[in-house]
Amino acid sequence: MKKLQEFAWLICRACAGILCMMLSFRGLYSAWGVDFRFSTLLTISYCIAPGISIFVFLFTRRFSVEFTLHCLIAVVYTTCFTALNWRTCSANAYCESMTATTFMTLRHESVLWALGAIFFTALSHLLDGKRPSSARKP
Repeated sequence: MKKLQEFAWLICRACAGILCMMLSFRGLYSAWGVDFRFSTLLTISYCIAPGISIFVFLFTRRFSVEFTLHCLIAVVYTTCFTALNWRTCSANAYCESMTATTFMTLRHESVLWALGAIFFTALSHLLDGKRPSSARKP
């Protein structure tokens, strides 16, 4: 049973790491093609927030810090993404409503990656609590 819990913990950490890596690549890709002249602070936040996700995963050791930073990244990224989507669709006059734009953003794969990183980080912490103390890293 202990081996199964350790394997499940490892799978959760691997899934969180893969999602963080994909999210960071998305941030770098976004910075490549975005126009920084309009809403500069919003656009920079949109690119940097997902870009630091892999660094949070790799370099934070305490669960509370990692979980809080992943939540902050998801909130900042989703907020910036929604605002930029609203700006684009209102400029081109194809918006239905702010709610529809928000739900459209929440269904986007990169936002789901950010939420998935939070989920797998929390799940790995729950599984780590059930692992024997001798198997935990200091």
